[in-house]
Amino acid sequence: MYTERSRSMRDIGPVMAQELLKCNTFPGQRRLRPWWVEAMVKMHNAGELRRCDIGMAHMNGDKILVNGQHTLTAIVQSKDAFPCVVVDYDCHDDQDLWKLYGSFDTHLKRSQGDILHAAQGSFKYPELRDLPGHLLSTCMGALVMLRGQDSEPLFATPVGMTPAEKVGLLETHLDAVIFISEVWRVGKPNLMTVPAAAAAINMYRRDEKAASAFWKRTLDGVGLLGTDPEYRLRETLLSYSMSKTGAGGWPRFRMIYVACAQWWNSSRTGISRKRARSRNINEVPEII
Repeated sequence: MYTERSRSMRDIGPVMAQELLKCNTFPGQRRLRPWWVEAMVKMHNAGELRRCDIGMAHMNGDKILVNGQHTLTAIVQSKDAFPCVVVDYDCHDDQDLWKLYGSFDTHLKRSQGDILHAAQGSFKYPELRDLPGHLLSTCMGALVMLRGQDSEPLFATPVGMTPAEKVGLLETHLDAVIFISEVWRVGKPNLMTVPAAAAAINMYRRDEKAASAFWKRTLDGVGLLGTDPEYRLRETLLSYSMSKTGAGGWPRFRMIYVACAQWWNSSRTGISRKRARSRNINEVPEII
């Protein structure tokens, strides 16, 4: 775990800012936003900018800027000194580095996507590093819904999970992520939304081989008959994918998960059904 080495308050001028920007080598650093740099300069000139934070990591003899690239760039552009708190940290490995990066939230809020992007190049498992960011984000959302466990999903904003903890689920449940990545490559990957992925993970945990075949047929669509559960699920997911009206947010997530569960259960039991009832259903069906 990263540890704080030192903390000091000082006025940082353009010369020192340029030197610190030479350490802006963190591979997961988010792109510089010129509009925010301009806004910081205007706030400083108007006397409205509060004290800024600069974070420096020390790892293997290198100094790496993990927080403050916008502040330092604004200092250079304004040609004036800003009052800053400079905190130095010791990091032992890349895991420490991205977790330190994700702990900052100064002025411009870091999104979950920013933190996922920062972590991707530092994952312990090489299998995760080359996966598309959209796929990783979908898997992370699904695992957060399941709280990482083999359980009924939570159709509400999770409470008490930090962004770093959410990203960590991808490594803890690597097997589930690899499974989703394998079926995601087939057919129409846009049908594999967060709630569909949550359902697919629970199916995988019931029967890996059957889940793989079910989702590959669903996403590919080739050779399906109108009575096949995979065909019916595919049509349902397509309708949700193209629809711009109706329920949104968590109610939509719930309907998609319920539809996946019902058509999977139909394929498992061999009991046909005319339609999947996903609205106004009191209980989420258990995936068998």
